[in-house]
Amino acid sequence: MESEKRAYRELLLIRHGAVDVDFETPLRAGELPAWIDGYNRAPLNEESHPPPELKDRVKRCGYLLASSLPRTLESARRMGREPGSREAIFDEAEVARMPMPWLRMRPWSWLILARVLMTLGYRDREGVSLRRARERAKRGADRLEDLAEEHGSVALLGHGAMIWLTAKELRKRGWEERETSKENWGVTRLVKISGKG
Repeated sequence: MESEKRAYRELLLIRHGAVDVDFETPLRAGELPAWIDGYNRAPLNEESHPPPELKDRVKRCGYLLASSLPRTLESARRMGREPGSREAIFDEAEVARMPMPWLRMRPWSWLILARVLMTLGYRDREGVSLRRARERAKRGADRLEDLAEEHGSVALLGHGAMIWLTAKELRKRGWEERETSKENWGVTRLVKISGKG
């Protein structure tokens, strides 16, 4: 019976709810780290709530975990369930500092530019790079696989870039992606059936 229970494993990688921060005011590159710090401390928008069907799916999961950042814990509470653990390995991928002091852009524009440059191999003086994020995603995938082996179904409340990198790593390991959404409260669903992959 126990082997039958674990023959089908499911992971729900869920992006947190919308955060209540200013996305519109242009910033210089040197101001972006402070904006990111504020984003990491900010509460969810009061109007951001998970769809009822998502709450039901999370309640049915064998285990719920979250990153260590406040927005994922608050997202879990809005789903009516406390995470079994909070783990920094699932925190959002770091953003490399940009050496462009003359340029002013909105925060999301900076984040997109940084991610594109990191994809092309850029790393800042502190060593923040896509390679470092990928290494963390591998450790996160290890952790999720262990939890799925133990609980059958696992939900993670995490962050866009790390969810994408972790899902990519899991697909390499034979997990099948059955659903994906990058929106707030969006779900990337992966399954693995014993004997496949």
